Amino acid sequence: MLAAGALLVGAGVGCNTDRAAPTDLASDPPASAPVAEVKQASTTDIFTTLGITKPKYSEFLYSSVKDPWTANTAAACNAYDTRYPTLRSCICSNCMNLIHQCDALAGCKEIFQCALDKGCRTPNACYLAPTDGTGCIAQIDKWGTGSVSTALTQELGACMTTANCPTAEM
Repeated sequence: MLAAGALLVGAGVGCNTDRAAPTDLASDPPASAPVAEVKQASTTDIFTTLGITKPKYSEFLYSSVKDPWTANTAAACNAYDTRYPTLRSCICSNCMNLIHQCDALAGCKEIFQCALDKGCRTPNACYLAPTDGTGCIAQIDKWGTGSVSTALTQELGACMTTANCPTAEM
């Protein structure tokens, strides 16, 4: 049994391809087999381990995310953004948890607003097949195609589709 925080490291452990596979997996390895050594997991961060001395990232603290609404109600949801009232009413009635999360994240708000303004239902539609030639590619690239913000807008679009919410009124 390995100690908590330990990593199993060793040449030949499960990856030696120049030796015939053992016929009895329950038997002990031959005496000539490399012995795995146990190392404690490093307590330094990944940047130090990789030799990166000045990483360009900012630490994200979930506790720093402020609740954008005055209350967790449909009325507060609708009052938060009044640009597309019919659409927002549908979203607040059917997708309130998702829009609440999105309203709290700058990236999600930016991507979602672009999608509404461009008439796209989801980030994929605005990224892969923009109707105006540019879609929301810049906004999605800014926040990351695999980001929480992009994934959240994707989920929000799916919820809007399931709820049969209207498209944004222009």
